[in-house]
Amino acid sequence: MNPNWGAHINERIETILKNNQWRQTVAVDNDNYLVFASNDYLGLKSHPKVIESVCKAIANEMGTGGSRLITGSRQLHRDLEDKLADYKQQEAGLIFSSGYTANIGVISTLGTKEVTILSDELNHASIVDGCRLAKSEVLKYRHLDLEHLRSLLKDVDQTGNLSLVVTDSVFSMDGDVADINELAKMCSTYGAFLVIDDAHNVFNKHFECDPELSLIVGTLSKTFGSLGGFIVGQRNMIDLMINKSRSFIFTTGLSNADTAAAIAGVDIVMSSEGDELLEQLSCNIKYFKELMAIDSDFITPIVPIVIGSEDRALKISAKLKENHILVPAIRPPTVPKNTSRLRITLSSQHERGQLELLSSVLKDAMGRF
Repeated sequence: MNPNWGAHINERIETILKNNQWRQTVAVDNDNYLVFASNDYLGLKSHPKVIESVCKAIANEMGTGGSRLITGSRQLHRDLEDKLADYKQQEAGLIFSSGYTANIGVISTLGTKEVTILSDELNHASIVDGCRLAKSEVLKYRHLDLEHLRSLLKDVDQTGNLSLVVTDSVFSMDGDVADINELAKMCSTYGAFLVIDDAHNVFNKHFECDPELSLIVGTLSKTFGSLGGFIVGQRNMIDLMINKSRSFIFTTGLSNADTAAAIAGVDIVMSSEGDELLEQLSCNIKYFKELMAIDSDFITPIVPIVIGSEDRALKISAKLKENHILVPAIRPPTVPKNTSRLRITLSSQHERGQLELLSSVLKDAMGRF
């Protein structure tokens, strides 16, 4: 008898519901909600200069109509790639359709049978999926544990394989930070190549890494207020990705709108206005942590409030929403079991009174549930 697809799908849906992990898309109305969940850390997605640049770029053409290696390349793409390389003080850059496709493209390309991948256990899902697509053996090291990583590098060194270390610079669910400079020194010692997912890094423009042994993956959809992903590094590495990265080769070139928006975003971040926005964001982070009595040395816009149970996290999130504050609950499998949380993200655009309101309502909700 042929399998019953309808029953199979319904059974999987029932399992999701039973585990209290049901999700659905929610249309966000910024006019009705105070949003503390966006990755638009500097408020650039609605910046007048960004909007103006998009309108000019799409006057004659919206999409690119093909992959970058056929008909989908534009001068805008090259301009953005040059700006990103300059921003990160690297030789060259390459744009992808998203940060996700950039990660899976880089890791699956570098992860051959002659390579062993060493990945932080809390790396982003796009890194995990890139590792799954690679032909390499994958070893996980304990979160931010450099000594554990060192021991694994020694083991790999004995096998004769090349080592590829992959890490987030800022971890998306915890807001903590990898010591990239120390990682780079360790990789240099063992001849390991370091791939840095820099998606949530707002404050550090460059790292002290050996350019021959490192590559930076980033996104255009957070700090720069647009959409897309990118990599920057040595020219030979970029050339390899152009020729071998399937997630770059087999997808349509980034639209003129997204590319122009990202160019404007990079220009703003590299200007004095960008410095002011970064200073305001830093002040907001410090002030909110004071309000919540959070003792942390990490200055990142991600502030997790770990609740524990999924049900309690959902109830607190719902109470915030009743007060027109949007902070969705983050639950397994996105985070480990019993670590459901409210992942609060702060922006330079938040005002002190808004931070005080969030703190007050959140404390009240946590006391109720």
